[in-house]
Amino acid sequence: IVARRQQGHATAPLAVEMFSGCGRWAASMRSRAYDVIEVDRRHGFDLLKSTGRNLLLQFLRDGLVDAVHVATPCSSFSRARERGGGPGALRSDDFPKGLPGLSPTDQTKVEEGNKLANLSAHILNTCYRNGIPCSLENPTTSRIWKLTCFSRLLKRKYMNSINLDFCAYGTPWRKRTKLIFAWLDLRVLSRVCTSKHGICDFTHKK
Repeated sequence: IVARRQQGHATAPLAVEMFSGCGRWAASMRSRAYDVIEVDRRHGFDLLKSTGRNLLLQFLRDGLVDAVHVATPCSSFSRARERGGGPGALRSDDFPKGLPGLSPTDQTKVEEGNKLANLSAHILNTCYRNGIPCSLENPTTSRIWKLTCFSRLLKRKYMNSINLDFCAYGTPWRKRTKLIFAWLDLRVLSRVCTSKHGICDFTHKK
């Protein structure tokens, strides 16, 4: 895909989905006539390795990409770890980069999460500086939003944010999610469920 664009043979705009997982965003963009690159370990693209990371950043700087969406892994940032039966907290609001005294295994998880979060913020900053429409998602309660790299990002003039609930888009669970975005307007997606009396506003079920 990139080779075609470098040679001037591209016939469709190019989108990149970082941490694409099952690729739903990518599939949606393909249905809208985009070429899409899915960046994920499952596709052999490890962003923690400098070769892949630097290649992606160069694509952005060279103007080869038209849209970027980032779904940074939230596992080490999730508050769900602290709830009954969970494996225990790795972070807190006071220590968003990781609690002191973690086990070596948990410390490794935290360090990897920090690297991916910093890289995600760097990708969005690169898109912002180059005028590339971009967005990033994470649960609203994720401690990723407590990191300095994201608080700085959200202070940028044309960077916006919304909250939305997955149940508004057909899932049987709420999963309140924050989207931050620049150079496009996603405010129309801001739909949240009040769940009065335990009943979903959208499905009208428990």
